[in-house]
Amino acid sequence: MRKTPKLLYSIACLAPLFFCSLAVGQDSPSKFESLLNANTPASDSAAFQSQDPNTISLEAVVKLIGDIEVPALETGPLSSINAREGQMVEAEFVLAKIRNDKAQRALEEAQLNYQLADDKANDNSSISAASSKARLHRIEFEKTSRLLPSGSRSESEYETAKAQVEVANAELRRAENEVKQLAIEAKIELVKINAIQDLVDRHMLKSPITGNVVEIKHQEGEWVNAGDPVFRVIQMDKLRVVGTINGLKYNPSEIMGRDVVVTANVAGQPGPIDFSGKIVFTNLEQGGQEDMYDVWAEVDNKQDGQGYWQLMPGSKVNMKIITR
Repeated sequence: MRKTPKLLYSIACLAPLFFCSLAVGQDSPSKFESLLNANTPASDSAAFQSQDPNTISLEAVVKLIGDIEVPALETGPLSSINAREGQMVEAEFVLAKIRNDKAQRALEEAQLNYQLADDKANDNSSISAASSKARLHRIEFEKTSRLLPSGSRSESEYETAKAQVEVANAELRRAENEVKQLAIEAKIELVKINAIQDLVDRHMLKSPITGNVVEIKHQEGEWVNAGDPVFRVIQMDKLRVVGTINGLKYNPSEIMGRDVVVTANVAGQPGPIDFSGKIVFTNLEQGGQEDMYDVWAEVDNKQDGQGYWQLMPGSKVNMKIITR
């Protein structure tokens, strides 16, 4: 009986704390619940937050597809530079020229030689003359052949007329062969032109892609050696967007070739902008994360009203893959 007052006293002391903890538990999670929620991803992965069952939403990064250094192919001084840093250029645009006086003179000489050879090859006057001569001798031979039985032509005249026909035909064939030979010589001169033209072209630094010039390493008049990089051009009309997919949920065959919508925040714009593209690569080699694999999309970039590209390499974006 002595222990009862002590028990009642303990209950009376602990009861407020008990009811207080219940009241707090209704409004806020316990420390255990907070730790549990912190270690439990929402909807399996933070990368997949789409409410639409026909899309996969993931964070992604924008990267360059084309980043090319344009080298000099020949040695010499830069005679002209036709581009500036930041300029957008088309593929095959001549960025600069290396002085090529010797090659240019050789090209002009080859073009003149070809013109002479081509004129000779197209001159058929020798064939026409030989053909006319052969025709006249055939007529004379036929006439002699008809008159020979009657005695109006002798056997000697017949043999002479026959020999003249044979000589005339041989001369015609020789004239035809000479014209063919001249045509071949003209083609040889044309091959020489093409070879020298290739040399002239090698003195031109052309952009291999449509893109923007971001670096010029040498200035006009500066000496460059074959192989020296002179320009750096990056492709901006198409960009690569790279994200990571859960391989346990999505097979690469379900992802490859799917359309995507990339959403990015662009400076100076009132809201996010969408860019369209397509999945072009699924990396079957897993990276550092187990059961995850990278996917690449090629996305069409857009320009604003002043011609500046809106999607920039290095940007973090949201990519939605359309699975339907």
